[in-house]
Amino acid sequence: MKVKIQKSKIKGEVFAPPSKSYTHRAIAIASLSKNAIIKYPLISADTQATISACTAIGASINKKVSQLIINGVCGNPKIPDNVIDVANSGTTLRFITAISALIDGYTVLTGDSSIRKRPNNPLLKALTELGAFAISTKNNGTAPIVIRGTLKGGFCEISGSISSQFISGLLLACPFSEKDTEIKIKGELKSQPYIDITLEVLKEADAIINFDSNIPQFTIPCNQEFNLKNYTIPGDFSSASYLLAASAISAESEVKIKNLYPSKQGDSAIIPILEKMGANIEWNKKKGMVCVKKSELMPHSNNTQHLAELHDVTKVYQQGDIQVAALRGISLVLEREQFCFIVWVFRQW
Repeated sequence: MKVKIQKSKIKGEVFAPPSKSYTHRAIAIASLSKNAIIKYPLISADTQATISACTAIGASINKKVSQLIINGVCGNPKIPDNVIDVANSGTTLRFITAISALIDGYTVLTGDSSIRKRPNNPLLKALTELGAFAISTKNNGTAPIVIRGTLKGGFCEISGSISSQFISGLLLACPFSEKDTEIKIKGELKSQPYIDITLEVLKEADAIINFDSNIPQFTIPCNQEFNLKNYTIPGDFSSASYLLAASAISAESEVKIKNLYPSKQGDSAIIPILEKMGANIEWNKKKGMVCVKKSELMPHSNNTQHLAELHDVTKVYQQGDIQVAALRGISLVLEREQFCFIVWVFRQW
């Protein structure tokens, strides 16, 4: 397929797409609660994988207009009738792997060819330390994965530098363990904003998670209950970042982007990043409205170490205005397909 893009000007108002990260977490947490309504969820291939997986472990999830009506399992997921296929969703794989450790029976999880190459050893090791049976059928940490509970709790260590999804998965499951859990983080805790999102939604469900940043270590009381009732998914700053950057580069008049409220999303950093580069942006946080006008841009060095989704848009933004700028802290995304593609496109210029 060939797509032709012509120089153009943009204007008007748009509604920021809902956040995929919040949608994944809200569905999982609601499925572990009793009854919940998730408003404005993002329905995509990845979040559909989480819906299907949560249904497989006993939750009832009905789609209505702009809502998900969820009757959860109250912390007692059931043995799936079949293998759980997460398709291409790594988030679903890691979250449901951890949640499956609550089941007194075997759960098998797999995915597409890409998913079956992704490492999971740190999560499997942590679950084993907490009393579950957790193995890779290929004995190399990749899916298919076999899990059997139950999760006893206790102490485990896990690297903070590989994937925040491992830690988020443990945070979802460990409140239901038989005894208190301590999760010590080894090394630097990268992708911290995604863990913050998990903690934010867990707090809405009345979960108790304590974090000591000096160690660093999470302490989680056992035998909890989740109580997520009504939850509205916030707008996604990652998706909106492209609109924000494009508006600053080529807006014909003021562009307004709605549904962008303050949250734990690390990618909300796109606003101060663009401001530092000279963009004319106003953010009404109470109304969730961001207004952008065409601006004179300046080069600026940005450290996006914890903001994987912003590497691409800041690179486009800098290249689009023919400026010399720098991105720092990009080690986690150098192999991301879309990032490599953008670099390739710029080299063609």
